[in-house]
Amino acid sequence: MIYQSQEALKEIDEVYGVCGTKHWNYDKAKIFSARDDLIGLIEPVYYRPFDSRFSILNENVIAELRETVMNNFENIENIALVSSRAVNDLTFQHILVSEKPVDKIFLSSKTSTNAYFFPLWLKHAEGKLTRRPNIHRHLAESFGQALNLTYEDGIPRGQQGSLGKDFIQPKAEQIGLLDTAWDGRGNLAKSFGPRDLFDYIYAVLHAPTYRSRYAEFLKSDFPRIPTPGSRALFADLVPLGRELVALHLLKPDEAPAVKAPEIRFAGTGEARVGKGYPQYTNGKVMINASRWFEDVPKATWEFHVGGYQPCEKWLKDRAAKGGKRQSDGRVLIDEDTLHYRRMVTALTETRRIMADIDTKIAAHGGWPAAFLTASSTAPVQLPAPATLPDGRWAWPSTIQPGDRLLYAAQYALWKMDPAIDASRIRFVVASLTEPRLLTPLLSDDDRAVWLRLVGPEAQPQVGVTRLRPEVNATWRSMFETMIISGQLAEQSDGSWSRGQHFSEAGLDSASVDVQRAAFVLRTVRKLEISNLEAAVASEDNIVWANFGHG
Repeated sequence: MIYQSQEALKEIDEVYGVCGTKHWNYDKAKIFSARDDLIGLIEPVYYRPFDSRFSILNENVIAELRETVMNNFENIENIALVSSRAVNDLTFQHILVSEKPVDKIFLSSKTSTNAYFFPLWLKHAEGKLTRRPNIHRHLAESFGQALNLTYEDGIPRGQQGSLGKDFIQPKAEQIGLLDTAWDGRGNLAKSFGPRDLFDYIYAVLHAPTYRSRYAEFLKSDFPRIPTPGSRALFADLVPLGRELVALHLLKPDEAPAVKAPEIRFAGTGEARVGKGYPQYTNGKVMINASRWFEDVPKATWEFHVGGYQPCEKWLKDRAAKGGKRQSDGRVLIDEDTLHYRRMVTALTETRRIMADIDTKIAAHGGWPAAFLTASSTAPVQLPAPATLPDGRWAWPSTIQPGDRLLYAAQYALWKMDPAIDASRIRFVVASLTEPRLLTPLLSDDDRAVWLRLVGPEAQPQVGVTRLRPEVNATWRSMFETMIISGQLAEQSDGSWSRGQHFSEAGLDSASVDVQRAAFVLRTVRKLEISNLEAAVASEDNIVWANFGHG
């Protein structure tokens, strides 16, 4: 509700004790609330799975807007993948599609499983005519090369760079075509687009065998997406992902099952969601003693999206309540009952399609045979250093210490040779994370390459040989995460190797990360263990610590 009178504002102060925070200024919010155009600023957002509410997306109303991400839904048709980075003690089911901004606990009430929002499209850049896919072109092209498919992003090549002398002015007939938003799809026989990749990812993340196979890893990091082993598997999974997206957005024109759902709303009397309801009994979802939805499968009623049970949660949030937040409960109107019937149908269909996804994967060889897996010990062919630009191997400033350590460990383990590198791999990870540790140990030629390609972080500091405090502090956390997820194994002598659940999914064999790791592995193999141990200060024995998991 929007309050504009001074009396109403005074009441809010007295009843709720509202005050400002470092992210939200209450005095400015009160001034904002006096505007006469607030109604026009109201827009729909997703509050919980399948539950749309209304809000004003403004810093005077919402403390943390995440505008950089959410603004990509402003004035363009868009969808986003919503997932969580960690699910702790829960089973991974934290994935849903959205066509609106979402609340941070959209997928779970646990703050450790906040929702991360990945838009498919980015808004038009200044001076450009088209929206841009939120997909790294190099990765998409590498994906396509593996399947002998051409990646199309819908951006006229003349618009890839600046509007300088190389800009190709589109013809009048091309401008007309650009006014109609491309759906982002290829024909899957010769080409694929961003939306095909989105649908494929959505299908894989709904595969029960994927969730069970990588259950431990999914508790501690973002899902990794494997490359299909054949164009046929890709073509089989994309339509299933597309169908799931349509179902989860409750699109009747794209998902016929939700157009006229068979689930019935039955009984007589007022359709108010009573206190203590909903209740599930023998296929009926009771909203009070005399009204119910019938023919609801028990497995659908119990189906979870993230930490929520949508069939229960949607009604429970509308039920009568007592106590301080007393409510009489919502009286469901026809629009509400149709929405609920569609949601039940969508979740029932989801269960069917999830089984179909597993069937398709099994028909192509199952896990992991149906997907591409690079040989972990296959040597990386490093490009000639002279062909690489200065700073090519520098870490992006946006990557936090904990993430840097995790990426370094994953790529080092991926490309290590267990017979040679097991006792050295700890120093490899430390050097990838703190490049200056390696510099003094290199030959003149290797040092010149390392300094030029890594940049300032490879420059030794006089008299300093230890890890930065923030890296030192996250080392054990990284180690425990990888041990628990089965990606890392520690032997009794303290050496490391790939764990039984180590996954190569999502690791790019043509990336800067793999080049950097291959260089460090190659150079460290030339060094004596005693020199490596001496290169890290005694204060940082965390690098060499044996945590007793062997």
